[in-house]
Amino acid sequence: MKTIIVVFAVLLLSTFNTQACNKTFEVGTNENYWPPYVELKNGVLSGIEINVIKTLFKGSPFCLKFSVLPSSLRAQEELKQGRIDIMFAATKTKKRSKFAYFSQSYRDEVMLLYKNTLSPNLSSIEQLFSQGFSIAVNRGSYYGAHFEQLKKAYPKQVVLISTADKRFEMLNKQRVDFVIEDALSGLFF
Repeated sequence: MKTIIVVFAVLLLSTFNTQACNKTFEVGTNENYWPPYVELKNGVLSGIEINVIKTLFKGSPFCLKFSVLPSSLRAQEELKQGRIDIMFAATKTKKRSKFAYFSQSYRDEVMLLYKNTLSPNLSSIEQLFSQGFSIAVNRGSYYGAHFEQLKKAYPKQVVLISTADKRFEMLNKQRVDFVIEDALSGLFF
């Protein structure tokens, strides 16, 4: 008799769970360790960005399913193809606006240039490129029109790396000279 009650309770709970969601939105991220924004521990994503998304949907008839993708460029393509429904921490551009809707800005991001202790001090990003130094950036991120021009002019010096932990690992191993990264996340690395 106990087995039947447990099975009935499980069936009853699963029925409530399916009725609680009118739709499940697939949320894509490329980061699994981008503190304080995203952190994957024991198969569960947490952090500021995850909390923002969960807070926005709390009490709604919609459920969320988070997926970690290989890069933000891949996440953009998945969004474009309709295989994910939501991305976060993406800059609005004319090109991206052709396939995605953007919310109002929910935070200001400050990007900083980080250097290896053995790399020289520079006075401008142009100096970095003109002196032949390398820079690691997030694959798929947008750092403004000026940086896009520099990227085209000096493609061999721009190293596209999908995650912040790998960018800083490359910097620490002196495989790149500089990294562009969010100020808060950079503090962790």
